[in-house]
Amino acid sequence: MKLPDYTLTISEPVACIKPGRTLLFRLCFALVLLIGIPAVGVLIWAEVTSFNLNSLPWLPRIGLAAVVGLCAFGVYRSIREEQVRLTLRFYKDRLVLSYEGKPSLWREGTPAEETVIRYDRIQRCVLNVRRCRVTIVAKDYERTVGEAAPRKKGGAVSFSALGAQDVNISKCLEDHSPIKVIVKN
Repeated sequence: MKLPDYTLTISEPVACIKPGRTLLFRLCFALVLLIGIPAVGVLIWAEVTSFNLNSLPWLPRIGLAAVVGLCAFGVYRSIREEQVRLTLRFYKDRLVLSYEGKPSLWREGTPAEETVIRYDRIQRCVLNVRRCRVTIVAKDYERTVGEAAPRKKGGAVSFSALGAQDVNISKCLEDHSPIKVIVKN
């Protein structure tokens, strides 16, 4: 592979699952969805139809609230934030985003991930200054996770620029590629 014209390495904060907590996280998340969302739906229905919820017994209401609260606490305790190295490699015809290992909320382990975006396929690039997030919308791009074969995808690719506080990320993107960055406050 050819050498890149320019390389920038930043650290990106990523929410991931704590080791050994994948099953607990999935179970608690499913219970919050199965119990919490219908419970909110019942509250909305009761408000719209003027149904008096005080006529329902207290014990089931407290039990449901306790289960949803404990499951939400289990989800909260299963998540941590980790700093991941992101390397942006600028070539003449493409931008390559590489993670040495990117953890996830839904799986343990940290497989390497690489995203190749051709400049001629980019529709727009937006930098959200408030969130320090760069979003590149492309017609298609190629993503490789771990040892799997590359997959073509379309849509948005985003990364956090919080680890690049000392770097003007929009100026870097515009100087080293034909990408025009739209700055949004």
